[in-house]
Amino acid sequence: MDKSQAVPAFDFDIDLSAIEEAMRSACHGGPSLKGRDLLRLAELSPDEFDLVLNTAAGRKEDEGVVAPDRVMQGDVAALLMAGPAWPQRTAVEAAVARLGGSCLIVPEGAAVLEGEDAAQDAAQMLDLCSACIVAGGAEVPQLEELAEWAQAPVLNAGGPGAQPLQALADAMTLAENLGGLEGAPLAFLGSASSPLACSYLAMAALAGAFLSMWDPSGAQPDAELMEECLEIAAHTGAQLRAAASMAEALEGAAAVTLGPGAPLADAALLEQAGPDALLLWSYPVRRGRELDAELAQEPCCLAAEQVENLLHVQAAVLSLMMGGGA
Repeated sequence: MDKSQAVPAFDFDIDLSAIEEAMRSACHGGPSLKGRDLLRLAELSPDEFDLVLNTAAGRKEDEGVVAPDRVMQGDVAALLMAGPAWPQRTAVEAAVARLGGSCLIVPEGAAVLEGEDAAQDAAQMLDLCSACIVAGGAEVPQLEELAEWAQAPVLNAGGPGAQPLQALADAMTLAENLGGLEGAPLAFLGSASSPLACSYLAMAALAGAFLSMWDPSGAQPDAELMEECLEIAAHTGAQLRAAASMAEALEGAAAVTLGPGAPLADAALLEQAGPDALLLWSYPVRRGRELDAELAQEPCCLAAEQVENLLHVQAAVLSLMMGGGA
């Protein structure tokens, strides 16, 4: 070809992440989490959110009826736990066992991520001996850096900034009891900056729910996170707002979730919500200080279902990350 007739070069602004996601969906016939990290719930698309919940519901329905999914048979999950993270660790170990795998409890826990280049060093070591990495606890440094360096998928089981698995388990529990989440009026009471609150905003946005959040201190949700969740809500029909008072947040709510920093939950509080309102909270809870001991025994309190569904959600997410099917 004559150089004078050569096709000129153009500078295209290509979104490689979008292309990769499209290729994943095309190869798997739909949304896929295979080989993916899950650090924050807002990283999921609405279809992927539904995939996780449907997979968890299917596992729950099939338990004891059909042969279990053993997608992790012979594989090892490395656990990096920080502080008092026994609920997360217990749920993860049970989920991995159900998938046929085993857990490697890293002796120093999340402390291995402290220091310069620690995330890179930990990733290289853990990639050699594990198929996936699960981190949890209030203080897990450099979690995003670990996910960046590790070849194995990294799962946040409840660490700084997010509690995606607990929010997914609560979504499953609410959907079972309310007949679905789309348009469901929900209230969240407690610190607007807590990891659970952050994940609840994303959960409501992905599910198309109506969420009112109230922080007793008057604090507002993180502006950047709220903007991200509102963008998701624009596609799902969700409504998200920070209420000016507890009464405003509770008005008409079909379910009330207690987060860190919530006022004592008793019958009088729940009466301010909608009729037959449900109550959710996360273990461990201090009865008499965070939750009225008598109210905790009422049928409206769904803590036992939340714990059960957390196991199914953990197993569903790990199965999907490891290439298992719905």
